[in-house]
Amino acid sequence: MNEGKQFTGMGASSILMIFVVLCLTTFAILSFVTSYADLRLSRRSQETAEKFYAADARTDEILAEIDNLMISNQSEAQVTEAIKKIVEIESADGQQIVISVPIEENQSLRTVLKVSKANYEVISRKKAAIIEWEEE
Repeated sequence: MNEGKQFTGMGASSILMIFVVLCLTTFAILSFVTSYADLRLSRRSQETAEKFYAADARTDEILAEIDNLMISNQSEAQVTEAIKKIVEIESADGQQIVISVPIEENQSLRTVLKVSKANYEVISRKKAAIIEWEEE
């Protein structure tokens, strides 16, 4: 009596289940890859921020040493020479001194100071590229 009945519902549901499992596995792998890429980006961003703030702290130390030199009542030439001993100066043209503290291989924290006998003024303090841009 059961010989004449056909059972067709089992194959379609199995194929549907296999398709759903494959889709879920694919989405899980894509989610994992995306989150791993975000993790790498976050770590690189953290390292960059740490390097920037280390350069910023070094610049503050240099400015504190310059403050101490200014308090000692030396002449401008003596102050400039003493500053040159503290840090490598990018340029010094009488009134302005440019101090460059490296952040990374290609960047530095560039601080421009306007120096007078009794004090100095920070004109700018920004990140700058160390290497020159070359057009292709």
